[in-house]
Amino acid sequence: MSTAENLDNKIKEFWPKNGPPTQEIEKYVKKYSKEKIVIKCGGRVLLDPDLFNNFINDIIILKKLGLTPIVVHGGGPRIKKKLDELNIETKFIMGLRVTDEKVIKIVEDVMIEFNKEIVDSLNTVGADVSFVEIQTDKGHDAFLLDEKEFNETVKGFLKANASKEGF
Repeated sequence: MSTAENLDNKIKEFWPKNGPPTQEIEKYVKKYSKEKIVIKCGGRVLLDPDLFNNFINDIIILKKLGLTPIVVHGGGPRIKKKLDELNIETKFIMGLRVTDEKVIKIVEDVMIEFNKEIVDSLNTVGADVSFVEIQTDKGHDAFLLDEKEFNETVKGFLKANASKEGF
């Protein structure tokens, strides 16, 4: 079977019936097959179970089509909820939360929890992704990666930081 036929079969198998026509999708899948696709997901999507499940299913479809989605998510509503539970007031300047050391720890904890929930949900439906958390002098960075990307990222990170003191 040719690559074009294989792609067409994948699209027909995984693409939602109420989505755009499969002929339109094929040209975009081909165009972006070697690119990383960054998807920004607002924190509210992660709070609504129906929206969250749709989000997870959309990521799975992209992966099954051979694309490489990278998820960037918010967490504002859950961060606010956690801060309210702890009776911690924060202020905003021009729409940005002002964070001190106590608040940033809570923000990091909430975001890491979100990352783990996303990874667990994706793995439950067969995505085979990993959660990677790297603590740096500036805080935490967390990533969702498939196994190949995980291996390449870790090798690249170790190589780039091998000469730094304490690494």
